[in-house]
Amino acid sequence: MISKATRISISLCFAAITGIAWGQDCPDGQEPFELRIHTDAWGYELYWELTEQGAPCGADALYWGGNAAGVGCDGDGIPEAPAGNYASNATFILDTLCAVPGEMLTLHHVDSYGDGGTFFEVYANGVLTHSFYGTGGGNTWDLNPFELFGPA
Repeated sequence: MISKATRISISLCFAAITGIAWGQDCPDGQEPFELRIHTDAWGYELYWELTEQGAPCGADALYWGGNAAGVGCDGDGIPEAPAGNYASNATFILDTLCAVPGEMLTLHHVDSYGDGGTFFEVYANGVLTHSFYGTGGGNTWDLNPFELFGPA
């Protein structure tokens, strides 16, 4: 008879060998992708959102991050947003994002000082599909996370 601990170890080994991604359970019809954010020397100036394609920043964000309280979509912050911001000269890997393959998203970038400097990378299935360099006070980019596009 195989012990419970042995069965768990075998299950974990099988999951590792077959590539099951424990942290990337997406709703039916969606697939996981990854967003990497590389901050400049002033990470606290950054705010970003992912929305459905064409939706304005601040309208039903699918995902968001950075300094919502101090920057937000307009550079003045979002009232009652949680405090916090990204560290400077750092990389943040958001590896549990989900989207419907083939559907476009819009990535909104806001820099409160207006000097840009944040670099974004999108990966699907371990492959770099998009890269964007934030300039000035902000940018918007339309993307399909699963479609190979190359550097912007």
